[in-house]
Amino acid sequence: EPVVARTTRDDRDSLFGGAAGLARPLLDAGHLDGVPAGEDTAFAVLHGLYWLTTNLAERCPLMLAVDDLHSADAASLRWIAYLVHRLDGLPVLVVATLRPFTSDPDPALADLLADPSTVSIRPSPLTLAAATEIVADRLSVDGPAAIGAACHQATGGNPLLLRELLTALASETLPTEPEAIVGEIQRLAPAVVARRVGLALAKLGREATALAQAVAVLGEGVELREAAAVAGLGDESARGVVTRLADAELLSREGTLGFSHPLLRSAVYNAMPAAERGAAHERAAALLAEAGAPIERVAAQLVHAPPAGQGWCVETLREAARRSLMEGAPESAAGYLRRALDEPPPSPNRADVLLELANAEVHIGTVETTAHLREAVALLTDVGRRALARLELARALFWVAEEA
Repeated sequence: EPVVARTTRDDRDSLFGGAAGLARPLLDAGHLDGVPAGEDTAFAVLHGLYWLTTNLAERCPLMLAVDDLHSADAASLRWIAYLVHRLDGLPVLVVATLRPFTSDPDPALADLLADPSTVSIRPSPLTLAAATEIVADRLSVDGPAAIGAACHQATGGNPLLLRELLTALASETLPTEPEAIVGEIQRLAPAVVARRVGLALAKLGREATALAQAVAVLGEGVELREAAAVAGLGDESARGVVTRLADAELLSREGTLGFSHPLLRSAVYNAMPAAERGAAHERAAALLAEAGAPIERVAAQLVHAPPAGQGWCVETLREAARRSLMEGAPESAAGYLRRALDEPPPSPNRADVLLELANAEVHIGTVETTAHLREAVALLTDVGRRALARLELARALFWVAEEA
């Protein structure tokens, strides 16, 4: 239409010469006749558009650019398919963009994509240099290299996320120092990503949201069956949902399940209501424990699950803490044991958990150690164990320079 509109009347007559005249009523309001009536009309229009393309290509090589091909109506798809099957020998290139499919495409579009002459290109994420160039073009700021690097890291090189982040930055009154602008990027990026992820999941539907949330709860390197169980989906149904999430560039396509960028996982995880998130962690812990998963994975879920007074949870957390101490990770051990106290443990075992927690805390030098030891001393009924606990308390008091 733009090409036709810019031509003179004589030039337009030349373009629509011969069989191309069959398409003139579509593109030239001054010629509303010429297309035969009846069932041959559609074919006549396709034939006319083809010859119009041929006439244009005779003047110079021609590129037809089609944006959002997935949104094209049936008639437009029929015309593009008609054209591309007849391009041999013509200096014509048809370039189209489309989004990843979340369901089976239109049959005409599927046939077009399967045509041997069709070359599919899936762009890689933007490089650091490309992101920096876009930032410099969009924002008039000093230190574009540092700002470009921050934007690239925050968006993972995703052009859409980068554009939305830059739009958000452009609407702000930015400071002049590059370091301060980087701080603004770090502040705005999570909200920008969360908004985009929320829109994407809303389009993909409830099952996709549930599976994405399950992967966010379970963490990286998730097996399909684990995520499906937490999401309440069957394995077969989950496979189709994973494909849709990968096509939407939310989940990675390689091996086990995981998000294509850490910010995406944070966006999905933080969008979950606290009660729903806690219930998902509780469900994940039970499923992993039943499946015989490594105890560290089970404990990592229990840390974020709501306390429920279950003895198996306490013992799992204590065992995970013992292993962490053996591996030289007292911080992890202390975290597991603090969560075990919140469960809480059965009354006869509370003193044992307190002593184990104090033992882990000694290695990291926390002030709560003395309070935990005092409570353990008060709970212990065995004289020998109470004496040993008092000795540990005295040592802790010495190190924190606290008076008895």
